[in-house]
Amino acid sequence: MSRAVRIVTGYFPLPGHPRPRETYLDLGRRLMRIPVPKVVWTTAEIGAELAREQAGADAFPRWDGRFWIHDALEGCPHSVASQNPAKDTLGYHAIQHQKTQWLDRTSREFESDVLVWLDFGILHVPGVTEDLILDFVGKLRDDAIAIPGCWPRSDRILLDHPNWRFCGAVVVCPARLAPLLHSVCVDAFRGIVAFHQKVSWEVNTWAVAEQSGRLPIRQYHATTHDQRMLTAYDGPSS
Repeated sequence: MSRAVRIVTGYFPLPGHPRPRETYLDLGRRLMRIPVPKVVWTTAEIGAELAREQAGADAFPRWDGRFWIHDALEGCPHSVASQNPAKDTLGYHAIQHQKTQWLDRTSREFESDVLVWLDFGILHVPGVTEDLILDFVGKLRDDAIAIPGCWPRSDRILLDHPNWRFCGAVVVCPARLAPLLHSVCVDAFRGIVAFHQKVSWEVNTWAVAEQSGRLPIRQYHATTHDQRMLTAYDGPSS
C-alpha cells in the first residue's frame, strides 16, 4: 500500500552562526528540487524567495517566528549547555527544538500519511545525495516514529554533551503521531528545565522523551552522522 509522504524542513538564520546564510540557502535549494511534496518553515522573506524560485512547487506556511521553548522557559531560571559558544546558543537550541512543533503543525495543516523531518542543510552531510533522499523517502512506513541514532538506549544522559541516542537530522513520523511526539517532547523539556535548570540539545530532550514510554519510537542504528541516517532505515534497532 503506497503512503503519502511529505518532507518537512525549516530554516531560521542566526546572526553569527558559523555556517553562513548563503551556504544554508544553497543547500536548501538543492533539497527543494527533490520531487517530493515538502513543507518549509522559515521567515516570510526567505519563504517568498524560495517560493518564487520553485514556482509554487512546495508549501511555505505562515509562521509568526516564535519558538515554543521561549514560552516554556518564561519565569524559569536556566543556563544553556554549550560546547561551541559561537554555535550552541539559546537561539540555536530553540531552533533545534522547533522541529517537533513544525512536524505537529504540518500534520494538522497538510494531508499526509508519513512526515519525514530532514534538516534544511542535510545535503552537507557526508554521503547524502538527492538520489539517496529520494530512495529513502520511497521506503518509509507509518508503523512507528523512526529516528536514526548512534548510541544504545541509556538512563545516563549528560546535559552538557549531546546524547547521540538520536542523530537529530532525520525523523520519520506517522502524521497521526506528530502531535503526540511534540507534546511528549514539551513535557520532557519542561521536566529537564525544572529539575536541572538547563537548556540542552534537542536530541537530549528526545532521549528523555523516549524514556517516558509514551512514544512508539524505533531507533535504527546509523553508527555516525553520514548517509547511514538514510540507508540504515531498514536495519536493526538498538
